[in-house]
Amino acid sequence: MKKVEALVGAANSIFRQEGLSALLRRSFIFLVERFYWSKSYYIFEYDAERLEDLNENDFMPKSDGFEFRVVSAADQASGLAMEIVDSGWHGFRAKDALQRGAIACFTLVGNELAHVMWVAPNERARDYMRFTPISVDPSQGEYCASGWTNPKYRRMNFARYTSVKAVQALKERGLTKDRYTVNKRNVPSLQTFGRFESRLCAEARYMKLLWWRFWREWPIDSWKAD
Repeated sequence: MKKVEALVGAANSIFRQEGLSALLRRSFIFLVERFYWSKSYYIFEYDAERLEDLNENDFMPKSDGFEFRVVSAADQASGLAMEIVDSGWHGFRAKDALQRGAIACFTLVGNELAHVMWVAPNERARDYMRFTPISVDPSQGEYCASGWTNPKYRRMNFARYTSVKAVQALKERGLTKDRYTVNKRNVPSLQTFGRFESRLCAEARYMKLLWWRFWREWPIDSWKAD
C-alpha cells in the first residue's frame, strides 16, 4: 500500500511540475522497466578533503530566499519540509528511508523544494531506495548518494550548492567519501559534478531481465572533467 501511495504521489508531483506529456513519458518508461532495462554508468569518488579547495561563493544559487536543511531521523520527517521532499520522483517514502538510516540533504526556496540529495550510508538504505549496487565500505566513511532537482530550479546552481553543503554536513558525521554513479547519457549531471573534481574510478553496466539483475564494474585509469 505504501508503494502505491508513493507512486501516486510521485505521479501527481510530475503532473503538476512538468505537465501531462512528461508524466505519460515517464509512466511508459516505468512500465517497460518492470521487465527489462540496461544502463551504463560512470562511478565517481569525491573525498570531503577536497572541500578545502572549493570556494562556496562559486556555487551559490542564482536565487534569493533559499535554505539548506539536513534530516536524518524518522521523527523529524513531519511537517511541510519532508512532505515536499517526499513528493519527488523517487519511488520510495522519505520516512521509510530515514528509518533505514538514510539522510536527506535538501534546499528549499520558500516552501518549494529546489534540490534534494539522498544519502545511503548503509546497504539497508541503499537497497530500499533502489540505488545502483555500487560497492561501498561504511567502515571507511564511504556512502552513496543520489540527487533530484525540481525542474523549476534547474540550471540555477542548486544541485552544486546542495551537494557542497551536504558534503560539509556529512563530514561532521564521519562520512567522508561519496561514491556515486552517473548515467553516461546524463550530460548535465556529468558537467555539474565534474566541477567538483571528483575522481572517475570505474565504469559499470546494470541490467535487469524480468526478476534477474546483473551489475558489473571495471576500473578506469583516469578522467579529466570538461
